[in-house]
Amino acid sequence: RRFIHLGNEEFIPGQYLFSAGSFDGENMYFGSTEGLVIFDVDKINLQREYSKVCFNKLTTLSETPQTFNLYSSCPSAVKLGPKDNFFRISLSVPEYIFPESIRFSCRMKGLEKEWRDMGNIRTLTFTALDAGEYELEVRYSYMNESWSTPSSMEICIMPEWYASWWARTLWIILALSIILILIRIYLKQQKIKEDIRISEI
Repeated sequence: RRFIHLGNEEFIPGQYLFSAGSFDGENMYFGSTEGLVIFDVDKINLQREYSKVCFNKLTTLSETPQTFNLYSSCPSAVKLGPKDNFFRISLSVPEYIFPESIRFSCRMKGLEKEWRDMGNIRTLTFTALDAGEYELEVRYSYMNESWSTPSSMEICIMPEWYASWWARTLWIILALSIILILIRIYLKQQKIKEDIRISEI
């Protein structure tokens, strides 16, 4: 048995009179604050077959905004610069009759573990993400039914140049070089002191 909520979005009045209803086998009749409502469930297609949530576009919120068209290119991963860690993603599901009946939830792996309920909002905004690799998952539910298979997209925030792997390698090489130079200077000074001590004997 399923319970599906219908309301103003489906042209059903939101306020009705309790215990003032009837069913004749085909139609439901109930009184509302806007008059008599006659409702034939069989005439409304409650089955919606959609594959997944579509990622439309990603817009960075930096000083020089960039927009990535995700709907046409359908990338499995997006790479962003270190200053593009503020961004907004728009979503869509091809529902034209009752769009307000679609709810979304999301989870950004690497940032959060639990699913976050978005309601019927079709945009996601992320701010001040640390450099690293993330996986965004978004799913939808139509008329409070079960959740769809999640759509996913990998998002990589590149580190600043001085925090990249090659920069860290250079820092390590530079530090080791400085240490070796200091050791050589120390050994040379010790040798000079030893030569002076021998010459004074």
